[in-house]
Amino acid sequence: MSILFKHLAGVFAAVSLFAAAAPGLAQTADCRLASFGEVPISQTPGGRSVLAASLNGRPINLAFDLENAYGVVAQADADAWKAAVREGEVAFIRQGRDSLTDIATLGSLSVGTARFNGFEAFVDKADLHGADVVLGTNTLRNFLPEFDIGHNVLRLFGKTPCPDKVVYWAPEYLQLGFRKVGDRFLVDAKINGSEIHAAISPGLARSTISPEAETRLGLARPDGTAVVETLEFGGIKLHNLTVDAEELVAEKTHSGGPAANFTGRRALTPTDLKIGDDVLKHLRFVIDFEAQRISFTTS
Repeated sequence: MSILFKHLAGVFAAVSLFAAAAPGLAQTADCRLASFGEVPISQTPGGRSVLAASLNGRPINLAFDLENAYGVVAQADADAWKAAVREGEVAFIRQGRDSLTDIATLGSLSVGTARFNGFEAFVDKADLHGADVVLGTNTLRNFLPEFDIGHNVLRLFGKTPCPDKVVYWAPEYLQLGFRKVGDRFLVDAKINGSEIHAAISPGLARSTISPEAETRLGLARPDGTAVVETLEFGGIKLHNLTVDAEELVAEKTHSGGPAANFTGRRALTPTDLKIGDDVLKHLRFVIDFEAQRISFTTS
């Protein structure tokens, strides 16, 4: 997988270059943060979280998905916008979904005051559930994004020279390290005192547990949900959560051929739970992709 993404990085080099209006500033102790805007979050009728954004001056529904390493555009929108499409050098392989090979050049994407020129995205024929474009982490990692899901806002900050002070709104905060396994950001957590591997998944409406973890922890219910008495991660403990139960598809890798196989690392590091917006709305957090940590406070 890492070799695949190394090739893709060359394909999408242009997306890391952006122009912006003069950024605003936020103050945290002795650190001034460059702000690229406060971006409203709304939900589509299909329940997908989307950002207010524009493409070549047109408003679009821009989704975000931390499991997407690269941007994706709906086939119907790419056709309607008459975007230039070419076949990529390699496939973009995603967990449990079709691989993508066609790449559309979409033009100028504006999110907050940040503007990405020459923005490109893989073309997806599947339903994007109300989104026109799904933003990948290759774009988000240009920033220190602050998720304030309880207030339906994403704030974009430039990378700061004092990364230990990105929580400008509170003098005290918690930090949580994560590991990137495949396309997921995994953290150590506990359900009812038992250790699990959880993925941080902003934009997912409801937290979801895998059937394997549900059975192992004795949480199975006939209505397809599970009741979690306690969920612990990052130094906090939440009580009495009802989460959905469904298959969290295994990560896959290709080694030059069409067959997909489980990776050894995936077998050792399963995803037991995706922590969605029903939990994350109680937090206000900043993701530092390079340092692989989340800094947060509780609301």
